[in-house]
Amino acid sequence: MSKFKKYLKRFGTDAAGYGLIILGLALGWLPGPGGIPLILAGLGLLSVHNHWAKRILHYLQENGIKVLDYIFPDKPWAKALHDFITISLLVAAGYLLIFQRSTITIGIAIGLVALAIADFLFNRTNLNKRNNK
Repeated sequence: MSKFKKYLKRFGTDAAGYGLIILGLALGWLPGPGGIPLILAGLGLLSVHNHWAKRILHYLQENGIKVLDYIFPDKPWAKALHDFITISLLVAAGYLLIFQRSTITIGIAIGLVALAIADFLFNRTNLNKRNNK
């Protein structure tokens, strides 16, 4: 009976891990972090019994900050570009809210505002972090 419980526990852990990864991929299009935390949680569950998931999770933990440095480089033109993107997203959201009054466009406008706020905050956070060095 102990062997059966062991296999059942492994099956449940792996099923939950794969389920979280699939759910993360399905929700990845949503504004904000989307499915990234779900995918990481799924990899965390899968890494309990699978070495390939442990290697991927370790790689992401070691190199995750490089992605932010790539997206938000320490260059004045990049900071200005992110500010322009933020303003453009807010203008597009304002246009949708003022001139397009369907439920879908209101949802898209809210998503655009969330993306603009996230871009603005990440750009400013990197700016402050680099100025304090």
